[in-house]
Amino acid sequence: MVVVSARDTRWWWIALAVVGLATGLTLVGWSANPLLRVAGGLLAMCAGFVQQHATRRATEQRQRDREALIGIVVANSIDAIMTVDSHGAVASFNPAAERMFGWPSAEIIGQSVNRLFASEPVGEEPERARGGHPATRASPVGKGTREVLAERRGGAPFPIYLACTESQMHGQGFVTAIARDLTQYRQNAEALQRANALLQTKVVESEERNRVIALLGQMSGLLQAAVNSADAYASIGDFARQLFPHDAGALCTMEPARNSVEVVASWGEPSTLSVFAPEECWALRSGRVHVASGHDTGALCPHLSSSAAAGHACMPLTAQGESLGLVTFRWHPEDGAAKDPAGAVFRVKLAAAFAEQVGLALTNLHLKQMLRVQAIHDPLTGLHNRRFLEEAFHRELLRAARRKSPVGVLMLDLDHFKEFTDAHGHAAGDSLLRAFAVQLRSDIRAEDIACRYGGEEFAVLLPDATLGQALTRAEQIREGVRKIVVDFQGKRLAGVTVSIGVAGLPEHGLSPDALLRAADAALYVAKAEGRDRTTLAVQILKSAAVAPPTVSAPDRRRLRPKVGS
Repeated sequence: MVVVSARDTRWWWIALAVVGLATGLTLVGWSANPLLRVAGGLLAMCAGFVQQHATRRATEQRQRDREALIGIVVANSIDAIMTVDSHGAVASFNPAAERMFGWPSAEIIGQSVNRLFASEPVGEEPERARGGHPATRASPVGKGTREVLAERRGGAPFPIYLACTESQMHGQGFVTAIARDLTQYRQNAEALQRANALLQTKVVESEERNRVIALLGQMSGLLQAAVNSADAYASIGDFARQLFPHDAGALCTMEPARNSVEVVASWGEPSTLSVFAPEECWALRSGRVHVASGHDTGALCPHLSSSAAAGHACMPLTAQGESLGLVTFRWHPEDGAAKDPAGAVFRVKLAAAFAEQVGLALTNLHLKQMLRVQAIHDPLTGLHNRRFLEEAFHRELLRAARRKSPVGVLMLDLDHFKEFTDAHGHAAGDSLLRAFAVQLRSDIRAEDIACRYGGEEFAVLLPDATLGQALTRAEQIREGVRKIVVDFQGKRLAGVTVSIGVAGLPEHGLSPDALLRAADAALYVAKAEGRDRTTLAVQILKSAAVAPPTVSAPDRRRLRPKVGS
């Protein structure tokens, strides 16, 4: 768009008037008067001059408009724009350059451009060093694009990206430089780098967390399937080595007497004593996790050696308020993660989760063992019960069949037990049964199996015992029972006797039922003949006074003579 001033408008009207007058005169007397022809020519020349002047003025206005537009762009640019003359002096300095470098244009124009740079530009070699335009050789900014370490007013350096081009005006060379502050870009790049590193760390932590969760799940499954403490301890040690490959530790359990703690599984090179008192562990004394790091040996538990000073933790194992033991951990001194606070926190959390899983597993195993003991033991006497007898009988007969070895069977019944309880009470009867069980265990071998068959009746399996050996063992038991003295409520109750029936494999049968029936029938004869005696089953079969057993044991008890219990 061309802007025309009032003066230019006046010239346009004058030119139009002259051209109109010349045109009229020319039309009236072009051919009649030679002078008019000369005047017309002059008028035409004047009109051409006016038109040429107007065109030139319009061109100059458009040039001014373009220069004003360029000035607006330069003034509002977010990048610093400056020009440097052939002497290295700043010739122009836009507002963005003032903000970037901190210099007002009035103070920097005419000054050396070196004041804007902290060091020699880096990157592409400046064109001035290789020759070229004089302005480029004289300018410290050179030519091309590269990163430069600039300097703010006051001396603070900062990086910029510099793009320089060389130009000429009025025979003079100069360089136009456009600079962009890279501080924010560098900060963004560093932040992005940190974010990427953090993301990688999170990915690694997530993978490690998934691995740990999977291992803890596998360990929990195996511990749930463990049938005894040895299997559980072995599994705990194996999984601890996978969960803590760079660390050491130990699983310690409390003894039943609760006066000592013993190491039952370990990994790495643990620094704890194999056996120590519960008072020597801060975790057991306080009932809380005890963690010590650094070289503060005063925080170490007494059961740990000084090698654990680099970092250790004791995790108590409890179930329903009862202490089961503890798990100890020792961080490896050469492991860098052990010195990292975040790594130490992760270790403690993992160790706590591991200890919790171990505590739950040991509790469940303890409960299973208790249930198994209760299922196969008599709660009053501590002897095996009838259910266990049935299982053990089948097992021993199978073993005897493989080895072709004998098995002895004893059926025992306390004499006059009903009269004893009627005279002294059921509590005294219970005391008598417990004393009898203690005496019975002392009179048999470790491999023999003693069971409470029911009431005051007991059974004993004698593996690898002939019929003669079984009879000898029965006589030893009978003589031992006579020595029993029960201290009950300040009274000494003595004079207890027992009747015993003896049977054996293979003389009296090949099945548990046949052997038990034979031994029970022999016991029936012993009771009928006066009690306090041992009777062989073979004597029953040869005796005409007693028929072979054809009725069940409960029926036989109901039909026994009423001369006593």
